[in-house]
Amino acid sequence: MTETAGAIIGVDIGTSVTKAVAFARDGSRLHAAARRSTLLREPGGIVEQDLEEVLAGVAEVVREVGAALP
Repeated sequence: MTETAGAIIGVDIGTSVTKAVAFARDGSRLHAAARRSTLLREPGGIVEQDLEEVLAGVAEVVREVGAALP
């Protein structure tokens, strides 16, 4: 068993940033990654996100964090 076996990856999809963090079983942080999301602003104060862009951001940060694990 390696030191990072059983690592946990948490994902936070926020309004403007999607983040992923890998934690070891002891709670120590192993690696983190983040990608900005584009906010689409419309008249009347409406703000939307492109969900395909959000999903692509999730895939990117999870891949980056996973690739950084030994």
